[in-house]
Amino acid sequence: MGLTPQLSDGLHHFSAGGLSDGIVVVVDDESGTYWNTFTGEAMAGARVGETLATFPIEVTTAAAASRIEPGLEVALSDPGIAGTLFGAFTTTALDGDDPWLPPQFGRTILDPDARLPAMDEGLGVVIDGEARFYPLRALAAGRGDLLAATPLSVRIDPADGIPEARMGDGGRPFQIFTRWYAFSASFPDCSIGEMQSVPSALAASVFRD
Repeated sequence: MGLTPQLSDGLHHFSAGGLSDGIVVVVDDESGTYWNTFTGEAMAGARVGETLATFPIEVTTAAAASRIEPGLEVALSDPGIAGTLFGAFTTTALDGDDPWLPPQFGRTILDPDARLPAMDEGLGVVIDGEARFYPLRALAAGRGDLLAATPLSVRIDPADGIPEARMGDGGRPFQIFTRWYAFSASFPDCSIGEMQSVPSALAASVFRD
């Protein structure tokens, strides 16, 4: 997710502030307020009642991006020894047929939504305040739905294996590729997608690659 760090009194500076419901929250230096990184809402501190502007970041792979933009430069960070070990631990936990949440994340989830397994991956979509989660396993083929009276097509992009949603005009709604525990915690009133197959002609017109 992307957050716009601008509030009514100017630019604020943010860093990781801890965990809530298994999600990293950020804290700003100027007021010490903690912010939900999915919704942009102030959770605790002096700015409660305010909301940062949010925008979805399109997730892809370096290989897929390089096919779109030949010669694209790829920057690799150096996380250091501690970061490398932590990354290896979390990757081992989250990948595979039976993923699990590391204890430091799991213990912050106080009231999990039991409608789906906590670690189910999927695409969360929000339109006009209405939120819906599409489990990844339901997206083997292109699917269609109606959310907030908006026609949607949802699929797994064959170029990078990442799910994406498009509106009928080809535009991208607000969407997050995440796990059920995280999306349902930030959008507790969300529904779960029950979709119908999209005609191939419609899918071709919506997903203009």
